[in-house]
Amino acid sequence: MKLFIGGKLSREEFHELERDVRTVADRTNAQIVTRERVNVDSDSGRFEDETFDDGAPSLRSLSEVDFFILCRSFPNEFTSSDVEAIRRVNPLAPIVLIAGALCEGEERTGERFVGVRRFYVETWRGEGRRELERFFDPTGSKGLFTKSPLASTVDLLVSSDVDECKESCSENVLILADDPDLGACLQNGFKERGCVASVESLVRFDPSAERAEKRTRVVVDTIDLSDPTFPERLTSIKRAFPGVPIVLLAFAPRVDETRYYERRDLWGRTRVVAKPFDWEDLLDEG
Repeated sequence: MKLFIGGKLSREEFHELERDVRTVADRTNAQIVTRERVNVDSDSGRFEDETFDDGAPSLRSLSEVDFFILCRSFPNEFTSSDVEAIRRVNPLAPIVLIAGALCEGEERTGERFVGVRRFYVETWRGEGRRELERFFDPTGSKGLFTKSPLASTVDLLVSSDVDECKESCSENVLILADDPDLGACLQNGFKERGCVASVESLVRFDPSAERAEKRTRVVVDTIDLSDPTFPERLTSIKRAFPGVPIVLLAFAPRVDETRYYERRDLWGRTRVVAKPFDWEDLLDEG
């Protein structure tokens, strides 16, 4: 198999990532191809800094690549059109974007990379490396990176294998969500694992309402962790469920947001889980 790594790997923040990738490649006899710049010239269909006598891979040769990792050290280092050009040459290979510290939260406010699995440098070790190892498993590829590149968060949840979660759940879970598809997906997923689960609206959540059932976990599908009103909303949720673990599902959470909402002295047993996620992460006690 052939693995492509693009970006400024000389930056210190990517050193651990590169070691992880080379370790997995050495273990599975995969070939690694690297290139610092991944910007694509629309007229020639080649990388912008590539000449015709360049021995480095052209877009045409990238059709042979099985897995792409793009390290983005700053916003607009490369664009979605650059990634789309690679996708057109190789429509089935997984593309993973590793965002450096300067790119925190950019996907919430900047351009979106459709069909790309995105990780922060700081979250790669806990999530990305494990999924890379699963994809390059000698017994057969499995896990997040084998899913369709066009799969949405809900699609990934629907297609997730219940058996992949080692331990069954025996909890009573409250899901606070206003996306009906995601709410139903989470509820069905918890029920398939043996949990009792129900869904309420986050926007219309009433902390003073009478609730007969005792909850053992609350899952909150957050709209935006940077919303200045969210701390007050979270405070009301914690007041309604004192001492109960709370999971905040967030899209592209910044590192500072994760650190803030996981401060035990402020929020107690609260965890931030980035979407998309797998069930093992969601059920982890933290």
